[in-house]
Amino acid sequence: MVQKRVDFDTLSACVAALGVPHSAAEVHGLVAGLLSAGSTMSPAAGLSALREWLDTDVVIDATHGELLSQVFRDVAAGLLDPEFNFHLLVPDDETAIALRSQALGEWCSGFLAGFGLAGRFQNGDLSDDLRELLADLSNIANLDEEVPDDEANEGDLLEITEYVRMSALLVFAECAAASLH
Repeated sequence: MVQKRVDFDTLSACVAALGVPHSAAEVHGLVAGLLSAGSTMSPAAGLSALREWLDTDVVIDATHGELLSQVFRDVAAGLLDPEFNFHLLVPDDETAIALRSQALGEWCSGFLAGFGLAGRFQNGDLSDDLRELLADLSNIANLDEEVPDDEANEGDLLEITEYVRMSALLVFAECAAASLH
């Protein structure tokens, strides 16, 4: 039986139930960053890395542990998909632009944290292109201005989201996929 991918609302409910001060987008970004840096970890090892990042003694019960493990499997499958079918886990298009923009920044913050937590690279080990992509993700993570709902901002947010998605795939291709061969 094929498992359905974890959606944003389900992961949000899980994160809220665990009582951690991070968003679903940030957790998903963390997983993507860990895996993109070449961490060949099992979902169980990923849960351990997640606990380390949360810096808390949160108890992850079997139900939430399975859901978080599924997130690891979903992200790995998306990053490895030859059709580039990797998607960021952020609120859907029906959500206000300001909230989606905030979630995109949180996703980038999580991605950078995961990439760093993997500890596989020093800045000198990265190509210039990769350093530039990571700097762009950092800039997106640090945007804190309100984004009004209008058509121009909608288009901009879609473009930036696609840029972030492709950046994650490029980081994965350079750092992780090379270690798989």
